[in-house]
Amino acid sequence: MQFFDDAYDEIVCAVFLEGFVGQVQRKFDAVYSGVKYRHVIDANTRQAVLLPRGAHDGVIGGIVNFYVADKHQGHLVCPDCEQAEMVYVAPYAQMGGNKKVRGHFRLAHGEKHSAGCISDLRMDEVRDPSPDNKDYTKGPVIYINSMAAEFNRLAGARYQSGRGVLFDEGDDGVLRVQDQDLVHRERFSVQTPHDLFRIMKRISPERLKDSRIVYGDRVTEWSHFMVRLVHKEGLHNTPSFYRFIELAKDLFANDFHPVMLHFNMDGQKMKEIAVAGNRSYQRVALNSFTVAHNGKKLTVQPLVSVFHQDAIARLREGGDIFALTLPKIKKSADNPNLYFMIFDIVSKGLVVSTDIRDVARSVGRLVKTNERPSEFALS
Repeated sequence: MQFFDDAYDEIVCAVFLEGFVGQVQRKFDAVYSGVKYRHVIDANTRQAVLLPRGAHDGVIGGIVNFYVADKHQGHLVCPDCEQAEMVYVAPYAQMGGNKKVRGHFRLAHGEKHSAGCISDLRMDEVRDPSPDNKDYTKGPVIYINSMAAEFNRLAGARYQSGRGVLFDEGDDGVLRVQDQDLVHRERFSVQTPHDLFRIMKRISPERLKDSRIVYGDRVTEWSHFMVRLVHKEGLHNTPSFYRFIELAKDLFANDFHPVMLHFNMDGQKMKEIAVAGNRSYQRVALNSFTVAHNGKKLTVQPLVSVFHQDAIARLREGGDIFALTLPKIKKSADNPNLYFMIFDIVSKGLVVSTDIRDVARSVGRLVKTNERPSEFALS
């Protein structure tokens, strides 16, 4: 599986097509105000098409290709799914001429984005206090505040403490990000793990690694959010626990944050645990590891606790599992040098069961071919 761990090191190496503007990581040179689609794709040439010359001075990846009606009309498509037809709308006035609407790209009448398109995951401009001049050399900010109700209910004050560090509410009632590193990043809002996979398939590996996950007032780097065993080249298939170790350090430091946990159920046994009130759940013990803490060498045992029957059924099918969880760490009552790292799975909607090889094939690096950009091949 070395091809997967190298290409996908931060869970999946997202799609990257050389020359495809959706993956080019250049900062726009222009000021955009309230425009969702900074560019579209010419279905004939596969090149980026910017707003008309004079509307801005935007340059993407050294390409200057401004919209011209005679040249582009009728064959523009969404920059994300590359299927939905797009049109250019010239500037016009509203409210008796008191409100000016700038020229922009939008979906053609009756068109819909293809399944898996991430356009609907981009935060609306009205929810973005700084919609102008996004820096595409950085990874996006991915908000997961809209996850399943069970997830948010269990989060509690520990995850949404309202410290007032991340956001500040202005006189106009708009919440503004205080962390300057986040201000000019592209923004997405997701509701399910499947939405996360959609984003991972559409941004480059470099940007994926630089992503920031926001939940409540917590900002988590991608490498701390995606927790899994890693097999590094040259280690003869020996797994590395460094992501689990880093998570343990976070939890010991009371830096609680959500994670996407990846583990494999093949050969794993599920044990039923009975608790008060006739409530029961299934538990899976993952491989333990050691970590240094306060001058001691501690053993940490990861435990996956599954409370939803449909989620239990998914795990029983075996294979690779991705689960959005709220981890916690608890000291053993019998052994002072043993801690349990507990991952609760509370909803079937927070679990994705998929073959990791299929994931690698679907989101691996694109190679140069004569096929359409949607045709994938591992390099």
